[in-house]
Amino acid sequence: MIGMLDRHSRIAPVLEGKRERNTLKFRQSQPTRPKAKQGPPRIAIQGFPVKVIEAENAAGPGKFSIETNLTRHIIFTAETHNFPTGVAPFPGATTGTGGRIRDVQATGRGAHVVIGTAGYSFGALNMPGYDLPWEDTELEYPPNLARPLEVAVEASNGASDYGNKFGEPVLCGFARSCCLVTPSGERREYVKPIMFSGGLGMMDARHVNKDKPEKCESPKKHNSISIRRNILCPVSPLD
Repeated sequence: MIGMLDRHSRIAPVLEGKRERNTLKFRQSQPTRPKAKQGPPRIAIQGFPVKVIEAENAAGPGKFSIETNLTRHIIFTAETHNFPTGVAPFPGATTGTGGRIRDVQATGRGAHVVIGTAGYSFGALNMPGYDLPWEDTELEYPPNLARPLEVAVEASNGASDYGNKFGEPVLCGFARSCCLVTPSGERREYVKPIMFSGGLGMMDARHVNKDKPEKCESPKKHNSISIRRNILCPVSPLD
């Protein structure tokens, strides 16, 4: 959201508990403002009062009650996971989805995952038995990267696989195949693919701001399984 008109104020971003208009422009125009540079990297879109069922005691046994006037904000976060997906499409895309789900849940003091989106950009597919006049089967690809057709199939499977196991369905997205050679002989193609993962979620308006750390609290890090990566190759700033 680069800018908003007044009539769009109903969905103005929520930042530090306040509704901000023209958020990105405002933060870029005041680079010396501490909160502009060091404020929360994630914001929410102004939501609506809804009726929800809440536990009266979230830390132990207790009864549930119906709350009728709690605001739920809308959030959307996205990232790319390009190089890992190019090297190992299925596991690369799964970790792309998994890392983005983590970002959704880490918004403010915690948010809820709702649905996922996914997008893929890759080179010429060269599908067997489906010859296209603009695809050149003689073009070479780096040996450490998967071919575009493998990326198209396995990356899509990987992104959906992680989301399905977690409980987040992928409901929309995009796929683009592009490979062309200009009259000057320059090749333009998604040799390194783009794997885009986005997620729509919601959060309690009371949880927009994180609490300050307290004494006796210690950070924890949980390790996950390793997948094949080629760490000697350069990584795009998009990753």
